[in-house]
Amino acid sequence: MRWKSQIHSIEINDKKFNRASKRFAKRKRIHIHHGSSPDVLSEILDSFKTPTLFWLDAHFNSTDPLPLRDELATITNGRDVSGDVFLIDDLKMFITDEDEEFEAKEPFRGERPGGGVQFLSEILLNHKVLFSRAQNGIAIALPKDLENPLKFIKKPNLLFEPDAPSDS
Repeated sequence: MRWKSQIHSIEINDKKFNRASKRFAKRKRIHIHHGSSPDVLSEILDSFKTPTLFWLDAHFNSTDPLPLRDELATITNGRDVSGDVFLIDDLKMFITDEDEEFEAKEPFRGERPGGGVQFLSEILLNHKVLFSRAQNGIAIALPKDLENPLKFIKKPNLLFEPDAPSDS
């Protein structure tokens, strides 16, 4: 079976945008957009079919220090996201000492201006949000109505629910 889905990637950095545009120029189903992710998302969201997989990168960029909240607000504003899946990496900028999900063997180093990760569960109400310390902190938000959400994850022992103790 041929892959028929569309991939949209948004890059605010000029050099990275140019490099990605050249790399994927011959791939008709890969679309590289240039600009602020919330702005570009608001322009292209109507073309997305549900369910949609969103992979969001929570780290700093050159113009918006923490675009994740704005990205999620743009995606969820007036749109049914109940069947969508969200992968979010680089959550270290949001993790605080109060985030029990990330009780640490080794704490994240550096400043964390994001104010905690609980807002993910508050925004994605129809999702089961799982967290991991892997890769500078990740979250996977799966629709709550999935019978076995962990079947999508190859190493479920890397993830844990916010209110459940970690096995590590």
